[in-house]
Amino acid sequence: MAVSVEIKVILPKRLKSDEIARRGLLNPLRKFTTVIKKDFQATTKGWNHQPKFETKIGLTRLGPDASVSVSTTDERYGWINNGTPARTITPVRAPALRFPYQGPGVSYKAKTKRRVIGSGSHWQKLGPVQQFAAVNNPGIEPREFDIAIAEKEQKPFENMIKSELSKAANNAF
Repeated sequence: MAVSVEIKVILPKRLKSDEIARRGLLNPLRKFTTVIKKDFQATTKGWNHQPKFETKIGLTRLGPDASVSVSTTDERYGWINNGTPARTITPVRAPALRFPYQGPGVSYKAKTKRRVIGSGSHWQKLGPVQQFAAVNNPGIEPREFDIAIAEKEQKPFENMIKSELSKAANNAF
């Protein structure tokens, strides 16, 4: 289950094949992928399991676009980002399920919130340990970190590209 954010901007026709503009954009694009990667890493800051995020930069000679992409194929991250369906959980290797339980809605507090770029320091198990033959798990609400990060970074990305193209155009003359 892959999770990915790709932000694109269309370059002006006059500069899209200009090697000076191309070279002028590479370092800023690298820096920007680092910013987006840090946003993704912030969503897992309190996790014991740390997914790996891959970055890609797209700056085509022939096409009219510049893009940055940060993605992961980590299955657990996909569960949190995209959510999971409600399901019944039954014991597999034991006669019963055992875990701390105080009651519905009060026994668990998630580390993350929907469309919030960040993560709590730890999740809490509340209540005494109880046994169950089966439980109805409500599933995981989709956190949609990818959407939140794309919305947060789209405008700064466009502004950065405009600024760098302006610098490249000024340096060309």
